[in-house]
Amino acid sequence: MGLHRTLFSSTLALTLLGSLCSYPTHAQDADSITPGEFLVNNPTLINLGFEWHVAGDSNRNAAATVSFRKAGDGDWQEAMPMLRLHGEVTFQENIWNMVAPNMFAGSILDLEEGTVYEARFEMSDPDGVNGTADQTVTVSTRTEPMPAAGGAVYHVYPVGYEGERAEPSFTGLMCAYNYRCGAGDTAPGGRPRVKPGDIILMHAGTYAYYYEFYANNTRYNATTTFEGTHYL
Repeated sequence: MGLHRTLFSSTLALTLLGSLCSYPTHAQDADSITPGEFLVNNPTLINLGFEWHVAGDSNRNAAATVSFRKAGDGDWQEAMPMLRLHGEVTFQENIWNMVAPNMFAGSILDLEEGTVYEARFEMSDPDGVNGTADQTVTVSTRTEPMPAAGGAVYHVYPVGYEGERAEPSFTGLMCAYNYRCGAGDTAPGGRPRVKPGDIILMHAGTYAYYYEFYANNTRYNATTTFEGTHYL
């Protein structure tokens, strides 16, 4: 056990030493800035978000400007510059304790939904930029989600209903919702039959609890009356 712990500690120390040796010295506390990973955040309907991680710039005098245009347009429009972050703390007891990394963060706001945009980012630092100082990405805003269409209609009738039925029909809500009835409307769940876009149509009637039919605990008795059809 002691030998294994010693070998693990030695391997870990060598790995950390190798990582430190391979990291550029100017990326630690230098005044010049080194651009790192550029990230495109998940877009919303009308907004785009971005992160540009960096190293260095200990005097925090670097900047990152932003411009954008619809894909294919000729002219670039100016957007808000990216916000410089490094070490800021967001804290709420027992909830989160976040320390901002060394980075720029920014958004392009009030765009058109479902539209492809080009976004251009240019980094500058009076002390010098070590690496690629610009990024251009193509990203689209989202379109508004639409309800699923073309689904099946499942007709539900109360216990004891003797009138004409539209098909496919079921006695009780859970019988329509699941592939098997089980304990009827008091069943906690099962393997769902319904899929996005499907409609469960509750026909008029009194949906009363019947122990003999549902074969479940009478403590969960509930009776509901529908005077017209209801869509679920």
